[in-house]
Amino acid sequence: MDQDAHLGEVLIKGLEPARPRIIAALHSELLADSAGIAAGRIPVNLCSDLRELDACLDSASPVVLAELGAKTSPVMLSRLVSSRGAPIIAVLPNGPLPVSQIISLALGGARFELVHDVSELSGAIRMAFGLATLDCEIGEIVRALAWRLDRESLEDVIGMLVLGRRRTTVAEALSRLDRTAVLRSALRERALPTPARLLGWGCAFHLIWQMDRYVRDLAEVARSLGFESSRQCSDAFKFHTGMAAMTALRGPGFEGILDEFVRRLGGAAAASAFTTSLNATDYLRICA
Repeated sequence: MDQDAHLGEVLIKGLEPARPRIIAALHSELLADSAGIAAGRIPVNLCSDLRELDACLDSASPVVLAELGAKTSPVMLSRLVSSRGAPIIAVLPNGPLPVSQIISLALGGARFELVHDVSELSGAIRMAFGLATLDCEIGEIVRALAWRLDRESLEDVIGMLVLGRRRTTVAEALSRLDRTAVLRSALRERALPTPARLLGWGCAFHLIWQMDRYVRDLAEVARSLGFESSRQCSDAFKFHTGMAAMTALRGPGFEGILDEFVRRLGGAAAASAFTTSLNATDYLRICA
């Protein structure tokens, strides 16, 4: 089976038709076709240059699909940010993570959701139509950290947090940031958390956001994050934040967890700020 046929099969299985009027700000016909299948075979506009993008953004539409990465010019990104209209579903590339583009969307005040793989498009589109407000936790995190960290530190931290939204290894994450040889030492020199810790916090932020803002079930989010069970997911959450996921949901919620992360960043030079009360058995169960 060729790649196009396989992609279509993955996206169409179990889909429900979405309402029409989807805009695509994409750069490839394959991705535009994938978006059309994900939207229930509703026609999708392929916006491959700025003129076409302007026409897309000027029309009334409930959501914009935008492919981030090397092909997204600064002008096109600026146009997306300045439109301040429909929320953006931002599709991430398989290669280097476009951290600066994600930060630009957040600091520009855009409402956006990140899609890590085209197979997630259908769920993101359904969510866009089913919610009054579509946004992701990364936007709030960027805005909370932007005035506390220098730009290089901000990009390093946000890059790892974004990659932590899906199960991945430290080596895989570092390769996506193209800083394999220097990121570990750069974080250590600036008294910031290790790559592994940042990946864990990225997972924790995504979990609490999905439960708190989108009212999703713990078991459902745990599966989407790649955990074998809700218990394993909650243990990982506790290992990084200091409390169980459901306790956080009933208590401080996303804002409280973000405040705790900011507090720990401020005191990162003190090693005790990142210690944990979990024993060795708990740690092994989490990382298994």
